Amino acid sequence: MTVEPVKPVKPQEAPRNKKAEDLSVEKVVMNKKQRILLFVAVGLIVLTGLFPPFKLEIEGNSISLGYEFLFGKGLIDFEKLLIEWVLIAVVTGALWVVLKKND
Repeated sequence: MTVEPVKPVKPQEAPRNKKAEDLSVEKVVMNKKQRILLFVAVGLIVLTGLFPPFKLEIEGNSISLGYEFLFGKGLIDFEKLLIEWVLIAVVTGALWVVLKKND
């Protein structure tokens, strides 16, 4: 009984119909006003995270304690905080589009 040697197999190459530049991620181009808007929006999100709304719950009733530093008294009102963040994102998105058209 004779054993034949195994022939080496060449790995298949990827199709070369697309260049590496075509596969790269497209860069986001911002004008100066959009860049300022982005920094302001991030700043607002950080500030609202550092000074969130607090609430006090007594017998099922919720009492707003206003805004305090992150480690204030009471419970963080995550519902209000989430609404604030969503509003910041929506307004930022709308202004982003408007500022893009003005470019």
